[in-house]
Amino acid sequence: MTQTYSYKRGIGLKLSVGLVLLVGVIASSDPVITFKLTQHIDTGSSTTALGIGDLNNDGAVDLVASMLIIVDEEKDLKKINVALSAGRGGGVFTAPQLVEFNSIRASDNVQVPRGKVLALGDVNSDGRLDVALAYPTGGSIWLLLGDGNSSLRALSSRDLPRGLRDVSSVALADFNGDKRLDIVCTNLQGSVYVLLNNGTEQVDRWSIRETFIGGSLQSIAISDLNGDAQMDVVVSSIGRAAVLLGDGTGGFGIEQRLSAGLYSGDSPAWIEVADINGDTFGDLVTANPESDRLLVFPGDGTGRFDEPHAWPTSGLDPRAIAIADFNRDSQFDLAAVNSSSNTVTIHLNDGSGGFGPIALMDPLRGKFVRSNKAIVVPVGSLPVGLAAGDIDGDGDPDLVVANQGDDSVSVLVNESR
Repeated sequence: MTQTYSYKRGIGLKLSVGLVLLVGVIASSDPVITFKLTQHIDTGSSTTALGIGDLNNDGAVDLVASMLIIVDEEKDLKKINVALSAGRGGGVFTAPQLVEFNSIRASDNVQVPRGKVLALGDVNSDGRLDVALAYPTGGSIWLLLGDGNSSLRALSSRDLPRGLRDVSSVALADFNGDKRLDIVCTNLQGSVYVLLNNGTEQVDRWSIRETFIGGSLQSIAISDLNGDAQMDVVVSSIGRAAVLLGDGTGGFGIEQRLSAGLYSGDSPAWIEVADINGDTFGDLVTANPESDRLLVFPGDGTGRFDEPHAWPTSGLDPRAIAIADFNRDSQFDLAAVNSSSNTVTIHLNDGSGGFGPIALMDPLRGKFVRSNKAIVVPVGSLPVGLAAGDIDGDGDPDLVVANQGDDSVSVLVNESR
C-alpha cells in the first residue's frame, strides 16, 4: 500500500476578494509537491546509514544500507553486514542481499554508527562504485569494492588502515589532484585523517595526513569553499564547527572556528555544504537535534561563513539532512529526518536562501492569509539516515530513509508536477 503526502503553495484559499499576492513566489507557476511512500524494505538489525548509486551499471539506482548485525549462535559470532538492494527501475528495490565484512565474538559489544558513516565512489578507478564505511567497533574504516554484479567485496582486514581510533564519519574526494578518490574521516579524539590513494587495494600502505582540530568530531562535509580548485573540509563537534582549507597535498589549515548551536549543548549531528542562497558560494547547513532546528551559515566564497539563520524542522530531533532541488525551481531545498517524530520534512527554498513561512497577503486588507508549511511525511521508527537521488528515473530527486527503530528503509518517490 502506498501513501501520498503533498503540499501545494498558493492554492485552496477561501477569500472574499479576488486579488491575492504571493510574497516570494508566483502561485500560478508553483508545482504540487508530492512524495509517495512506495516501499518499506526490511533490511535488518541496526540499520542506521545508507547510500544510493548505480553499483551494477545497469542504469537503475541501487541501495546500500549498513550496519546489520546477525548472530550466529552455532559459531558464537556476531556477523557484521551491509545490505545491498538492487534497483529494478521505477523506484522499486529488490529484497536486500547481505554482504558480510566482519565478525566478532557474540559476547562482544557492537558500536552502531550514526551520521555520515557511509560514502559511495569509485575508489579503485575500475568504473564501479565502491563503499567506504566508518566502523567504530574496529576503530577504523572498511572498504567494500563493487564487483559490477550487484554485490560488494570487502577488503581483507590486513589491508585496512590501523590506529585511526573511533572513526565517526567518512567521505571520498580527490585531495591531491591525482584523479584518484582519497578517503577522509574524522574521529572522536578530534583528528581529521586523509588516506591518500596510491592506486592499490592495500589501504594500510596508503600515506596518511592528520590534522588535529580538537573536540569530539561528529560529521564532515566536502567542497571547494574558496575557489582554488582544492577540496576543503568542514567538520562538526559538540556545539562547534571548523572550516579547513585544503593545501592540495592532503593537508589542511584551520580557516575558521564556528559556534554551531543556538545555545550550549546544541550540537550539529549532520552537516552539508551547498549554495543555498544562490550567490554561487557554498553555504553550511547543519541539523541540530537538541534545538529541533536546521542552521544555515552563508558562505562568502573565501572559505568563511557568516552567523547562521535557524529554521524549525516541523519535527523533533533532526538527525540527518539531504539537499536537492525537489520542486525544480533551480533553488536547493532541504529534507530532514526527525528521529523522535518518525517523519521526514521537506523544506522548500523561498528563493533567497530561507525556509520559513512564505506569506500570502491580501492587499486590500493588508493581512497575511496563509503560510507555506513544510511537507511532513511519516516514515519508519526512529529514522536516523537520509539520502536523496533520482531513484525512479523521472528527473526529480527522491528520498530513502534509514529507520533504526524498526530495522528498515523507507523509499519516498517524488511525484511533483
